[in-house]
Formats: sequence, C-alpha cells, structure tokens
Amino acid sequence: MRRDNEELAMRTWVEKNLEATTASLSKDMAVRWQRLMMRDEKLFYQLALYGFVKFRRRERQDESFPEREFCHFLGEFQLKLRLVLRGKGRANPLPLFQRVGHEALRA
Repeated sequence: MRRDNEELAMRTWVEKNLEATTASLSKDMAVRWQRLMMRDEKLFYQLALYGFVKFRRRERQDESFPEREFCHFLGEFQLKLRLVLRGKGRANPLPLFQRVGHEALRA
C-alpha cells in the first residue's frame, strides 16, 4: 500500500513538474528521488522514463526513441540529482526530463 501511495505521489509530481530544472528542484525533492532510487530502483527508473516520455510527447508529439538514448538520459538524470544535492544545480540550470548532452553537464 505504501509503495502505491508513493508511486502515485511521485507520478503526480512528475506530471506537474515536466518543466523542472536543477535550479527549481528543491533539495528535499532531490533527496526523495535519491531515497526512492536506493529503496526501489525499478520504480525510480519507471518514473524517470515516465517524465522523459511525457515531456517528449508534449514537446515533439513523439514517444519513440532508441534504448541507448534512454540509457543516456538516466545517467544524466542521476547526475542532475547529484548536482542539486551538492548545491550546484542553480549555477547551470538543466531540465530534468530532457537530455542535454555531455557538454551541458560539464559546464
């Protein structure tokens, strides 16, 4: 039951925050994502994919993407969370549910 409530709460958060960036994501929410990843990695990835696909559908009317692109997105997503947790998310605001590429992450 708790997992269902948490999943619903996080899914609702994702739907309402498709435009979230590393600058707008609170440290508390980044901690919540990190704890979710440690507790239920499968759900963490499902929710990250959900946000990625929802954003892509809205912006490009396209849900298809190669598996490799999603793998890159997941790596970026985790890095973006770490930036927020270290207090560095505001210096270079990056969108959470979009791929930005290695150059943007290094800036």
